[in-house]
Amino acid sequence: MMLHVGNHNPVGVAGCRVAGYFVLTLLLVALAGCGGSADHGAAGSTQTSSPAALVTDSDQTAAHPDDPLRMAPGVATADIVPRLALIATEEAVRAHPREPRFHFQHGRALAVSGRQSEALEAYQRAADMGYPMAYFKLGLAYATGEGVAMDIAKAREWFERAEAGGVGIAASARNYYVFSTEGFSNPQLFQLIFDGNLRELQADRSDLAGYLVSFMEPFRGTEGCGIMISRGNYSKLVQMGQANVVSMMFRGMADSRSQTRPGDFAGSAQSGFRAGQQFGSDLGALVDQGEADAQLFYDRFDCRSPVADRFFENIDRLAGTF
Repeated sequence: MMLHVGNHNPVGVAGCRVAGYFVLTLLLVALAGCGGSADHGAAGSTQTSSPAALVTDSDQTAAHPDDPLRMAPGVATADIVPRLALIATEEAVRAHPREPRFHFQHGRALAVSGRQSEALEAYQRAADMGYPMAYFKLGLAYATGEGVAMDIAKAREWFERAEAGGVGIAASARNYYVFSTEGFSNPQLFQLIFDGNLRELQADRSDLAGYLVSFMEPFRGTEGCGIMISRGNYSKLVQMGQANVVSMMFRGMADSRSQTRPGDFAGSAQSGFRAGQQFGSDLGALVDQGEADAQLFYDRFDCRSPVADRFFENIDRLAGTF
C-alpha cells in the first residue's frame, strides 16, 4: 500500500503540474487576450465617444452655418424643422451634457419652437462653457431686447467676445446694433445726435444745418435710403443750410473789406479774390466732410438699422426745432 500510494503520488503530482502549467498558460493567454480587447475597446471608445469628434443628428438638424466650431454644414434658421431639431438636440444634450455645442444647438431648436426664455437659458449654459456662437446669440438678445431687457452695453460685450472667438458675423452685428463714434470728423457731435441731446445741438443751428445737409445729401441718391427724415424738416435744414452758405460768403466779404483802405480798388479786388477762394475752400471742405462721414455711417450702420433709425429720428426732431 505504501509503494502503491508512493508510486501513484509522483505520477499524480507530475500530472497536476502539467495540468497546472497548461491551465496557467491558457489563463495567461486569456488574460492577454482580454487585456488586448480591453485596450482596443478603450481606444475605440476614445475615438468614437468624444462629443467633439461626433457628427450627430443634433449637428445635422440645428448647427448654425456661421458657427466656426460646427461639425456639419449648418441649417439656416428658416430651414430648421422644430420637432426634429428638438428631439435630436435633447438627445445630444442628454448623452453629452458637458459639450457646449449641443447646448447651443438645443437653444436654436428651442428658439424656433417659440420657447425663447428656454433658448436663452441654453445659450447661457453654452456660453458658460466658453462657446463663441452662444456669445453671439446672447449679444443679439441684449441688442434687440428679445427675452431680456435691452442693454446695448451688454450686447457690445457679448458681440466682442464672439468676435474674439472667431465668429465672423459678430463684427457686422455689433456695428448694426451698437453705436460708435470712432472715425467720424466730429465724434462729440455724433454722440450728441445719437443721444438726442437737442439742447446742446441748438447752440449753433446755422452751421449745424449746413453740415447736416452735406451729410444727408448722399443718402438721398442711395437705393433703400432716401431723405431719411420728414420732407418738411428736411426743407428746413436745406433752407438754414443755404442761409449758412450765404452767411459764410458775406463773412468772407466783410473780412476782405476790412483788409483794404477805401479807394484801393486793386487791393480790394485782390482781397475779394482771396475771400472767394477761401469761401470756396470752406464750402468744399464742409461738403467733403459731410460726404465722408455719410459714407462711414452707411458702411458701418447702413441706413435701415436700429442705430440708423435712432440717429435719423433725432435729426428729424432737431430739424423740427429750427
